[in-house]
Amino acid sequence: MTLRHGSGNGGLATGFLVVIGLLLALSGVGLFYLQSMDRTIDHIVDKDIEQTRLATEMYIAARERALQLHAILQEPDPFERDALVPRFHELAAIFRNARAKLLQQPLSAEERRLLERQAAFTAEGSQAQDEVLDLALADHTAEAERHLFKVALPAQNRVTRELRRLLDLQIRNGREAAAQAHEQYFLARRLTIVVAISAVLLAGLIATVVVRRQTSLLARLRESEDEARTMLANIPMPIWFKNTESRIAWCNPGFEKMAGQPLARLIGAGEGALWERGDEGDEEDRKAQQAGQTTSQDRHITTAGGLKAHYIIARTPIRGSDGDWKGVLCVAQDLTTLERMYDLLEQANQELQAQKTALDEHAIVSIADIGGFITYANDKFCEISGYARAEVIGRNHNLLNSGTHPRAFFADMWQTISGGRVWHGEICNRTKDGGLYWVDSSIVPFLDAAGKPYQYISIHTDITARKALEQSLQDINAELQKRVEERTAALSQAMRQLEADIAERARSQALLQQQYQELERLHRELQDAQTQLLQSEKLASIGQLAAGVAHEINNPIGFVQSNLGTLENYLRDLLGLIERFEAAEADLPAGTPARAELEALRHRIDLPFLREDIPSLLHESRDGIGRVRKIVQDLRDFARLDSSPDWQHADLHRGLDSTLNIAQNEIKYRADVVKEYGEIPEVECLPSQLNQVFMNLLVNAAQAMDGPRGTITLRTGTAASGAEVWVEVADTGKGIPEEILGRIFDPFFTTKPVGQGTGLGLSLAYSIVQKHNGRLEVQSTVGRGTSFRITLPIHHVARGASPISGEAHVH
Repeated sequence: MTLRHGSGNGGLATGFLVVIGLLLALSGVGLFYLQSMDRTIDHIVDKDIEQTRLATEMYIAARERALQLHAILQEPDPFERDALVPRFHELAAIFRNARAKLLQQPLSAEERRLLERQAAFTAEGSQAQDEVLDLALADHTAEAERHLFKVALPAQNRVTRELRRLLDLQIRNGREAAAQAHEQYFLARRLTIVVAISAVLLAGLIATVVVRRQTSLLARLRESEDEARTMLANIPMPIWFKNTESRIAWCNPGFEKMAGQPLARLIGAGEGALWERGDEGDEEDRKAQQAGQTTSQDRHITTAGGLKAHYIIARTPIRGSDGDWKGVLCVAQDLTTLERMYDLLEQANQELQAQKTALDEHAIVSIADIGGFITYANDKFCEISGYARAEVIGRNHNLLNSGTHPRAFFADMWQTISGGRVWHGEICNRTKDGGLYWVDSSIVPFLDAAGKPYQYISIHTDITARKALEQSLQDINAELQKRVEERTAALSQAMRQLEADIAERARSQALLQQQYQELERLHRELQDAQTQLLQSEKLASIGQLAAGVAHEINNPIGFVQSNLGTLENYLRDLLGLIERFEAAEADLPAGTPARAELEALRHRIDLPFLREDIPSLLHESRDGIGRVRKIVQDLRDFARLDSSPDWQHADLHRGLDSTLNIAQNEIKYRADVVKEYGEIPEVECLPSQLNQVFMNLLVNAAQAMDGPRGTITLRTGTAASGAEVWVEVADTGKGIPEEILGRIFDPFFTTKPVGQGTGLGLSLAYSIVQKHNGRLEVQSTVGRGTSFRITLPIHHVARGASPISGEAHVH
């Protein structure tokens, strides 16, 4: 009995132990599957997302590096181009770092094979991109563009294609791992239910652990899914997913913007309802699924709203965990913005080139590094300094040091620019042949991201002539000062003498006052002479040219006209001789060889036509000679070099007519000229300078005709006061916009294209009218035309003594 009891207890214990063992085994198996599922989910959350992030980072860096290279190629400014290069190299470093980190991840054989193919394509593309960069930095823009589009971009596209395949493979692996985790999860749950039936408490404990772990894992999965959705939603490129029926199942905001419709109307729609020829997209979906790989199409899309755009659309078929096709993932790259960017870059390039051309024409420009070594010099720099460009590039600016300035002068300059501030001043430099020249300089530091200078640009204006004139004025002032001192000494002596003789002292004081006024008058005349010298340089050049042309043309015109008279007498005699021969021919017997030969010769040369045409040709030749003489006379009248250079009385109508004849070639193809001259007296003026004003206004009026042939009207008249006359030049051109009307008299301001204007014409005209104590007024309406009116006093009065002031009025 005891044995049976013991056996029963042993059997129960054994059974209990077996049950406990089974429960523990089932629990162990469940825990094993839970751990396996946990590792799988960790693998999905940590490994797959990290690999996808690194691959995406490589993809974005590769694409941005190609765009950065294109921006460098399109940048005309060497400074801005140099500023873009560091970002280009930085993107290469980002790409390499991401690839190195990705290689440290546990990758499959297929993933490593794709990375090896990508490495081969990257090596080829990087070499091609470096070659394009070298060509761009060497200013071989056309060759760089050809190399970019023929070699670099195709290689870069192969790299991004392999990266796209790698991303697709990683997404597919992630989905397979998720499906495996899903199966393991359900197996573990069934085992947990079995254990729960056998042992409620133990199962409850296990269930609590499982639920908590499951909640954590699902939360991480949802968080990962939200991150993925956020990342796709924030990608600016249009992305959308189409199901197997080619209907849109999901899209990001970029696609909503591309389609121009809200999300509610896009879900469930096909591409055929969104833009023209959208059914071709459905056909491309089927081709991508049949091929089992990504396909790309270059599409010009017109939406239902009429918007047009240019895209490259990549379509990637997506498989589910069961191996069936789930749909197609579409990604569109907008080329419209890139094309517009090219247009804007081209426009900016033209504007910058125009500004550079204007700067090079006006100023001496050089660029130096932080050590003062020259890295760029324009043509005017080489022309003024006497050095060839190859002789100064790489040399220090000390090459031009003339020794005129003390060390403290340059120390202050370097302290200013090295601190990131602009320095202004006048510097005396030495040319290659040892001569000296003065420049008015502005040195501008270019700062890096840390606010430190990395190069300096110097803009100089040659002021050698001005400095020479200033030195001359200083010498004259010194001489005047010496004279004043001598007069002062004489005055002191005279005052001592005048203490004895009051009358003599009064006479000496009056004499001294007269001499002092004379000195002031001389000083004012010197200042006026300086101003006149600066303003008349251009007029003097034109006058010399006109005088030379008139002199050179007058001589041949004289002997051509004389020869025409002699030729007319010779022809008259020859025609008389021919008439005598005709009379003699009639006396020859008919049928003789001599008479037949004369008749044949008369018919061959058409003698009656020659008798009519020769006088006409001589008349036309004399008329042509007369027109040439008129042009020569107009040139002389325009320049007025045969007249006195002093102020003189002149007929403004004659000046207008001669100037109009000189500018006729510029005007005759653009506009008709209408003269509405009034009765005006002769004006005391400088005729050649006023002719220059007329020339500038007439040429500007002709060039303002934009479109059909216009009209230029010349009007003159006498002011109501009787002390002034006015001349008006009005055109029917395009007019001047109000925002720039107030700047047209500024030096170097022009709205004409590069090479067609210097911006000095109206500025010079204003200066000349101001010298005459007159006024220059302008009225303009856009689309209707512009009118300039010059008002001049009839009698010249020295400046400061006339109530008329030279002003430019803008209405």
